[in-house]
Amino acid sequence: TKGVFSDACNKAIEFGKPVLMRDDWKRVFEPEEIAASIQRIT
Repeated sequence: TKGVFSDACNKAIEFGKPVLMRDDWKRVFEPEEIAASIQRIT
């Protein structure tokens, strides 16, 4: 079905949207931020 994502994907979207809308959005590529994101979605 269109628009259906996994639970992990939905969590990543939920936490990622606010970060991506900031001036310092590029920090999502920092190793610490990637590790924190993985911890949140698993």
